[in-house]
Amino acid sequence: KGCDKVFKESKHLKVHRMQHTDERPLKCDLCFYSCRQRNSMNWHMKSKHGMDKHVTPDGRTVYLANGADLISM
Repeated sequence: KGCDKVFKESKHLKVHRMQHTDERPLKCDLCFYSCRQRNSMNWHMKSKHGMDKHVTPDGRTVYLANGADLISM
């Protein structure tokens, strides 16, 4: 069971499949928001919690209050 949509890139198919299952793997740590794509989470964190996305030297994504700097230890 499914639809006949065709995608050039497998990542787009993966996101599309999540629409059929209502899967939302990204969860906000500050509220009940969840989403399928990182860009949606980035928008949510900035617009709802006033936080910007930063990538740590080891590749993790963290969110900091607007204007805060990432400090490496």
